[in-house]
Amino acid sequence: MTSSMDKSEFKQLVCPLSSFDLSKKHIVVTGGGRGLGQGIALSAALAGATVTIISRSTDELNSTVKLCA
Repeated sequence: MTSSMDKSEFKQLVCPLSSFDLSKKHIVVTGGGRGLGQGIALSAALAGATVTIISRSTDELNSTVKLCA
């Protein structure tokens, strides 16, 4: 997600899970610090899921958490 794009714009453009209501779901994502794992974590969060993210790097994990918040 670019800094000039807000979450609703991102959700409309690239969130593959946006057509699902995941508000009562808990998703665990391994490798969520970057790449596909980060994309899955962000998409699940935007679709309303509670997301647990696992990453080897604390810095990458914190970056993903900020995007999902």
